[in-house]
Amino acid sequence: LVGYLRLMRVLLRAQPHLKRQPVDAGGADGGTHLVVAIFDDLFRLPSVEEARRIGALTPPQCKTPRCRAAALALLAELAEREPANLSLLLEMLLAQQLSRSGHSRVSYMWHYAPAMHEKSRCGYVGLKNLGATCYLNSLVQQLFLIPEFRAAILALQIEPPAPASATDAVSDLSAADEPGGGDVLYYLQAMFGYLHESEKRWYDTRDFCGAFRDCENLPLNPSVQMDVDEFLNMLFEKLEAGLGR
Repeated sequence: LVGYLRLMRVLLRAQPHLKRQPVDAGGADGGTHLVVAIFDDLFRLPSVEEARRIGALTPPQCKTPRCRAAALALLAELAEREPANLSLLLEMLLAQQLSRSGHSRVSYMWHYAPAMHEKSRCGYVGLKNLGATCYLNSLVQQLFLIPEFRAAILALQIEPPAPASATDAVSDLSAADEPGGGDVLYYLQAMFGYLHESEKRWYDTRDFCGAFRDCENLPLNPSVQMDVDEFLNMLFEKLEAGLGR
């Protein structure tokens, strides 16, 4: 793939007229605009269902640093001295940043360093400590590193929880989790999926903490330390209940 990307860049540099492509070329007859195709190869992230269906070839196609560098160089070549391509590329970049920040305007992060968010060279993804959740993080990482347990969790077919329990899990302390523990199982599977496939440095356990309810039906408080033995027993009780549905 790196070779093809570099070859395309050389051809476009030698024949600049090949850069010109209608912006609406994504129609039924026009195919996909080259700028859009390369941008997707760099930044498109699939849903969980799509990732399961596609398997090892799940996007983004450009995953290694060499491949991403070649794709970025090709995008820069496509935008050079081509206002239409440059405008299209800027629109997609702006939409991507707005969707990530969740605000109506781009956040100013002069100190932003992408390398600080990339997966460690050791190849493992971490879990973000939300305050006092080190007991949870260490236990989940140990369970994830048991091949049989990891494979069994990832192979489960689990229905996503209702939107309200997914978005308001942490903030709404009165939201009741079903006694079966299905939400806990879902978010544990999601966590394992990120630990297995993510290219980021860490995964945020906020959703899992919100879905996990104690004996008083309250979500885990990230600022309160818990005995890991007690947490392990509660976790397996919920997993057993979820599997018994």
